[in-house]
Amino acid sequence: MNKCYQYTGQLCSPLYPKTLFRSTPDEVIVNTPDDFLSMFRLTGAKSNSVYLTPRDNYRMLENLITLAKESMPMINYFLCALQMPGTCRLPNRLLEEDVFLVVDLTSDREALLAEGHCVFCIENDLVRDLVEAGNNQLHLTLYKKGDHLQEWQAFTRQINALGFDEVVI
Repeated sequence: MNKCYQYTGQLCSPLYPKTLFRSTPDEVIVNTPDDFLSMFRLTGAKSNSVYLTPRDNYRMLENLITLAKESMPMINYFLCALQMPGTCRLPNRLLEEDVFLVVDLTSDREALLAEGHCVFCIENDLVRDLVEAGNNQLHLTLYKKGDHLQEWQAFTRQINALGFDEVVI
């Protein structure tokens, strides 16, 4: 039976304060009906604080995956729920064989768990633009056979240090 460790964090401040990044033009490509569906997320937004850009979001995911793999080397696969539109190139780490960028985590997660893999799931609802809807939360779940509570707790302490406040559910 797989154990499940969960973390929900609320982003309450910029992830990269006092850090300058070169500006690049972001490109939004809207060609197909699916592209327009992903743009629906940008309508009817509340006025939430924006603490990161789409590029910062990908940098955060890249750092999160690297940190998780270093803290918990038993992880076989990372499943990241896509947050569209992306508007910029993905970092190389998000294109490696152990990372799946998916629309629905459930089917891929269940298939990998059925094969006995350790799976780390990332869902984020971080606001990246003033017109975007979201609640600035990050949801992380580790599925693994065996007890890895100490590794998980050490990992989540590092996430809190990035600028997330753990939400107790």
